[in-house]
Amino acid sequence: MSFYDLIAVLVALTAGYVIVTIRKMHAKGEHTSTIFVAQCVFGLLICLMPALANWSPHKPMAWILMITASLCSGLGQLAMNLSFWHLAVGEGALIQMLVPLGVATGGILFYHEHFAVHEIIGAALILFATTIPALRRQVKLRPS
Repeated sequence: MSFYDLIAVLVALTAGYVIVTIRKMHAKGEHTSTIFVAQCVFGLLICLMPALANWSPHKPMAWILMITASLCSGLGQLAMNLSFWHLAVGEGALIQMLVPLGVATGGILFYHEHFAVHEIIGAALILFATTIPALRRQVKLRPS
């Protein structure tokens, strides 16, 4: 097992832990927006010092793009937090594992990056692994 395999396993375990924690918070009566605000506050605390240390003025178009990206990201995170309440932990973790694949696809589309063979194989494995639970669920839901 390589160092990168270990990272992948840790990411998968962490994804499962996050989903379980969000589900427990929902079960205790926490609202999705409260959970989201807590995530934002902790993210801000982690990023604030490096951001201020490298601060430079931004043009108005940069501000518009940052605010638009923030709103899109925020709405996506709210939807994801709410979906974790309705999904099984395994399904939620698999869907969360699609995020790196989406980022890589964005790199290809917007920045003309290229996948190496092992990255294509990894992307195919992620898609395959996220498809299996969905197919199993459809088979179980069909009436006999």
